[in-house]
Amino acid sequence: MSSKKSILLEEAIRTMAIIGLVIFGVLPMAYVLGADVSRVALIAFPAAILIFPITFWIRTRTGVKLQLRSSRGWYISAAIAFALALFMAILMLLTGYVSLNQAVAQIAISAFVIVVLAWLGARLMRLK
Repeated sequence: MSSKKSILLEEAIRTMAIIGLVIFGVLPMAYVLGADVSRVALIAFPAAILIFPITFWIRTRTGVKLQLRSSRGWYISAAIAFALALFMAILMLLTGYVSLNQAVAQIAISAFVIVVLAWLGARLMRLK
């Protein structure tokens, strides 16, 4: 079992990643959908920050690390990530924020990055 200091550091880094997801994923999608971004931020940021004490408490009480543990998990996560990237590209195309060429390029680039990361993650799982 890890020490509380290392668990605290790991969960702080994960919380920063979730906040990055809010900044670069949730807020742009809210903007494209025409929602009030400040209201979405008032909900999304506290939700992301509240995850930190919850996961810290779970890890200190149970010792279970909340992470992908199999290559199947990596492939499922990649499929979800690609579906979200495809949805975002189509949404931006339909609302007129990008042209068809830009949407196709966005889908191709995100597919390449997601496939490479899923392959590497699944490969590293096999090496353990």
